[in-house]
Formats: sequence, C-alpha cells, structure tokens
Amino acid sequence: MEVVFVILLLFIIYLLVDNNTVWLTKHILTFDELPEEFNGLRIIQLADLHKKTFGKNNKNLIKAVKKQSPDYILLCGDMVNRDCTDFTNIENLLNKLSEICPVYYSLGNHEIDMPANMKSKLFATAKSAGVTLLDNGVYTITKDKNAIQIAGISLFRENYRRKDTGYKNLRTYELSDLESAIGLKKEFTILLAHNPFFAKSYSRWGADLILSGHVHGGIIRLPLIGGLLSPERKFFPKYSKGIYTVSSSYMSVSRGLGKLRIFNPPEIVLIELNKS
Repeated sequence: MEVVFVILLLFIIYLLVDNNTVWLTKHILTFDELPEEFNGLRIIQLADLHKKTFGKNNKNLIKAVKKQSPDYILLCGDMVNRDCTDFTNIENLLNKLSEICPVYYSLGNHEIDMPANMKSKLFATAKSAGVTLLDNGVYTITKDKNAIQIAGISLFRENYRRKDTGYKNLRTYELSDLESAIGLKKEFTILLAHNPFFAKSYSRWGADLILSGHVHGGIIRLPLIGGLLSPERKFFPKYSKGIYTVSSSYMSVSRGLGKLRIFNPPEIVLIELNKS
C-alpha cells in the first residue's frame, strides 16, 4: 500500500511540474516560393492557452517567447475560455507580447463561442494592446518590392460541435468556405486555422504554411502511438502535434499550452522560414 501511495505521489508531482513547464519546439522549414527578403524569418506559434498562466502575469511564458527573438508572434486560437469574463491575464499577455514584436491573433472555437458582449471586449482588449486580429482577415507584410501575407480564418461553430447532435455529423470546411471567408490566395501565405482537421481544404486553397492547434497534442501521448484523444472525442486523431506535409503545404500543429495533459508538456513553437 505504501508503494502505491509513493507511486501516486510521484505521478502527481510529475503532473504538476510537467503541466507548468513551457517547452520549446523548433522547426526549420524550406520553401521555394518564399521571397528572398523574408529568408530566415522567425515566428513563434502559440495556441490553446485557455485560462492557464505560467508564473505571475505569465512572466515565464513571456520570457520564453522573448528569448527566441521572433520577428512575429502568431496566436492560433483558444487563448481564453469561452466563459471568460475577466480579461486581466490576456490583456497583460498581449501587451507584453506586443512589446517583443508584431502579434497576430486568429480565433479558435472558444473565442467563437463567447457571448457577443464578451467577444467585443476581447476584440477591444487585443486592439488596445496593438494586436492585429484576424477574424477571417488577411494582413500583408511588405519588404522592398515583395510581400507575404498572414491570414486567419474563423471556422463555423458546427465545424467543432453541433447543437443538436454534439460531435456527430460535424460540418465540413470546404475550399469554397475558405474562399468566401478571405478570398483567393495571392502572395506567399501563412494561414492561421485553429482546427487542423480540414488541412486538405487549406492546402487546396494554396496555403504555404498552416498553423493550427485545437487538439492539445491528443491530451495524453502514448509512446509509438501519439495523441490519444481529440476534443471531438475521437481516438487517435490524424493530426495532433508537429509538422505535417499536406500536398504542397506544411502544417504545424501546436500541442498547446493549457488544459490538463499527460506525457504531453505545454509548448511554444519556433518556426524559421528559409528560402530554398
């Protein structure tokens, strides 16, 4: 009995340490279409913070991001919970991140599900912090005569959960939906799309790099198997964390920062873009 107690205690200590330590994951990706002026571009990808904090006022998270000297910080959704009414933590985080470099914020299912008044408050908080909100929007960054675009799509609620059938018969997200939301692809584009399950549509649209989250790394990661469960209650999701090649696109799926996780520590993702 004592042995069982010790094992349980050690496991609890492990969970506390592992869930409160931010890991860095770095990827170096090469693109034929990347303009030469953007060679070596460093971006930080953050996703699924929910209501988690890392140190007082998220000082540990901010320090970890700043240490990487990014050119841009891209937030891929669910940076707050749908029931959030106190925006103190996210306001402080957005302000501090904006002091490092430009920040772009795309919505996840939790932001989409927020009551209208709270969503407006979140948008105002982001704007006040100098963050560019991409709610089905595109932002163009120009250097000399060349440009890249950062686009962010807000999926439909029914892409995540239906009111009548829950997680069954979810709506698909087609190429036509993406074109209706943000138009045709023009320049080299980094697409922020919270849910990775529609990767084929994102790739068909022409996204060069897709940044997603949502799956929380599969919540529990098993050796040689990977992520166990998706938010849609599906076992062994196809996309759970890391870099995937989808047709001619790369997709980076962050395992995220918040929520309880096992063998699946929180992460920030650094991606360096190189011209081939």
